[in-house]
Amino acid sequence: MVDVAALSLPTLSEYHDPSLPAPVPSGASAGETEAWCRTHYRSYQHIWRVDFQLLEEMPLSPRPMSISRQIVVEPGYYSNGLIRAAHDHCYFCYSLSGAGTFWNEQGVSPVPAGSGFLMEVNDPRTGYRSEPNAAIPWQFLAFEFTGLAARALVRDLTARYGALFALGMQAPILQRLQSYETKNYAVVHPHAVDGAEMVIELLLALAASARVLKEPDAAQDLVKRAMQLIEEHAESVFSVTDLAQRLGVSRERLARVFRLRLNLSPHQIIQEQKIRRACFLLKDTGMPIKQIAAHLGYTDYTNFIRAFRQVMQITPHEFHLRGSIQFPRRVSQTSTNEPRLPLAGKNK
Repeated sequence: MVDVAALSLPTLSEYHDPSLPAPVPSGASAGETEAWCRTHYRSYQHIWRVDFQLLEEMPLSPRPMSISRQIVVEPGYYSNGLIRAAHDHCYFCYSLSGAGTFWNEQGVSPVPAGSGFLMEVNDPRTGYRSEPNAAIPWQFLAFEFTGLAARALVRDLTARYGALFALGMQAPILQRLQSYETKNYAVVHPHAVDGAEMVIELLLALAASARVLKEPDAAQDLVKRAMQLIEEHAESVFSVTDLAQRLGVSRERLARVFRLRLNLSPHQIIQEQKIRRACFLLKDTGMPIKQIAAHLGYTDYTNFIRAFRQVMQITPHEFHLRGSIQFPRRVSQTSTNEPRLPLAGKNK
């Protein structure tokens, strides 16, 4: 059994990529919190609720806390991050009927049936409420979960796609969450791996739904077709001009799309693919280096040596003797602000 208290886990603020927006530390006064508590808990009812207690902790992994179906029964139902500053978990709310309202720094948005919002409950810039004069009471699924990895994923996901998501009611993860209705008011004890898988399934489903709606496909399809052609022609003379002609686009458009999607030029990708193929030939065959260069379409042997050193930082001969086929990370794609888990830290 892992002693969670003894782990001295890092906080999300220590982990967080500073290039992404972070919740602003703040909180409501004691009087405001007391007034909210007096009205909030009588303004809604649980139709059903299930709580999770994991059989074994994996402290850094996503962990489900509760799943419930709720209905608003009085006007004035609301919550926000100022009121809940002491809480550090995440919350996904999915409208089943009626509609709610969600707000954050990007504005105020309705949350009709078939959509939901994702948030960290202690983010003071966010909140939600019922519609005051709604003809149909707001009913929703409320899924609470926590864990350092979960909060980091939620923050990345909402920074990229926003907090609002459209997800069909027949989505497998929603069916899975609603299946807990049969265990009403129970405490269930999933294995830590199963609990983490549930949270991750939800976040991936939300990301997939947002990606379809918010990311254009034309550029992505062009890059996919280009990468396939580059792979097919790795062992022949194949220039950026040849690639653009095969794709039916200009060199300029191809360069723009590659820079946008990969932060690299088409020439760099073609060269990397050829050198990658050269690495396998050097390790797995007895071909001489000059023969490999010619096999890959290099008419000038010195150009091959120069390209190999540029990509691998060693010569082909040195690679043949002691190199690894684990390709180096592209410096141009690595952010200096990449978040890393510190070895030690404090819980909030």
